Amino acid sequence: LRLIRILGNPTLPTTPTLPLSHSNTADLDFACTLVGSGVGKGSVITNRGWTWGNGSTATQRWGTNKSTSAATTVSYSSGGTDYSYLALQTDFNRALGSDTAQITFRDSGSGLFQQIDGVWKLSGIATRIESFQENAAEYDGVAPFHASTPVPPDLPDESDTSDFVRLQEYAPLLRVENWANAKLGSPVASLTADPDHDGLSNLLEYALHTDPNVAAVTAMPQVAVEAGFLTLTYTQLMSATDLSYSVEESSNLSGWQPAEVIEELVLASGVTRVVKAKVAIGSATRKFLRLSVTKLP
Repeated sequence: LRLIRILGNPTLPTTPTLPLSHSNTADLDFACTLVGSGVGKGSVITNRGWTWGNGSTATQRWGTNKSTSAATTVSYSSGGTDYSYLALQTDFNRALGSDTAQITFRDSGSGLFQQIDGVWKLSGIATRIESFQENAAEYDGVAPFHASTPVPPDLPDESDTSDFVRLQEYAPLLRVENWANAKLGSPVASLTADPDHDGLSNLLEYALHTDPNVAAVTAMPQVAVEAGFLTLTYTQLMSATDLSYSVEESSNLSGWQPAEVIEELVLASGVTRVVKAKVAIGSATRKFLRLSVTKLP
């Protein structure tokens, strides 16, 4: 998994930030919320869980859980190639409450969210289930277990596990330092410099997804007038986690303030999207727009 993008609002209390930007242990042994669109509950497996429902039961739903106390390296093979990634895990443990969630079929790619220091974070992307029984969600796969023997109530659960790509591990790949190292040869290269002399600083080259070593002006934000609006059309790098884009307006090119904009999506392609910001002209006789890009901590 090389790129993560949220399409649409996951309907959590606040918009999550991508990815986790806390210490290496903040996302471990910590409460979490799963939001997915997998299949629902089928027939009950007495004292163990239940089978997955059929395709008609798939819908967006949520549940709570808790990440385990350690991240785990998950390895798998596909098409003759071996892959591995660092994973957050949750156990389907009924001791955590009646809303405890387990991912199911069609939940792949869904989100694991955590509220850390008062901020919702997307900290994992669902990948696979480690299950005692195919097409079932079990809070007690039971070890030892014999199919004809009821589960003794005093035995601890032996539960299924959900795996999520741990975004904490891959956060640096979605920041300007990684881009600067690849494009400019150093993670601490100046973001105000303009090595190709095209009028775009390195920060703007990063934000507009252009090459800082090749002069080009076609990526510059474009201004136009249409039906009572002054518009500014520009490119956003959706994969960046450390950028803030805003449109500002002025009547004299000296005093700038945030503009009230109506945003339209012009195009989404790969890691970028083109946005048209529309600002009402109203009774103004002069109005100027500019794009402001800020690097976040």
